[in-house]
Amino acid sequence: MSRANKLGITPSSLTIIDYTLPSEKERLFIVDLERRLITHQSLVAHAKESGYRFPRTFSNVYGSHKSSGGMFRTGETYFGVNGYSLRIDGLDIGINDRARSRFIVVHGADYVSDEFIKNNGMLGRSKGCFAIPFKHLDKAVNSIKESGYIFVHHQ
Repeated sequence: MSRANKLGITPSSLTIIDYTLPSEKERLFIVDLERRLITHQSLVAHAKESGYRFPRTFSNVYGSHKSSGGMFRTGETYFGVNGYSLRIDGLDIGINDRARSRFIVVHGADYVSDEFIKNNGMLGRSKGCFAIPFKHLDKAVNSIKESGYIFVHHQ
């Protein structure tokens, strides 16, 4: 039985974040599982203490300002300090299961844009969240909230 079935959820989307790609490349891909196609791709930041252009170190510890890898389930949306955001839950014990208590979410950020890359040579970095361009935020979050999964691939 798959992990999704054990949880009693039939996922409608799978978001893949490929941290083997440099920060200035689109490395977030949303797959519509029903239609079996990529419906969105975007830039996505990694955490500032995980590395420069590529995240090299990961953590499940509050305050580490490092990214977490593995599988996450998407949760509910809310409005916070970064505006419209999406809560997520880590599903891998000891790897990312503290994501919610670490306040790791999907949110928009000014430091995630082609303009920021042009001016700085790389994408900005978060405190652990999956930050994406504001221009893609509503569409991306609305397509994955509450019935999707996020898989973070890294070396």
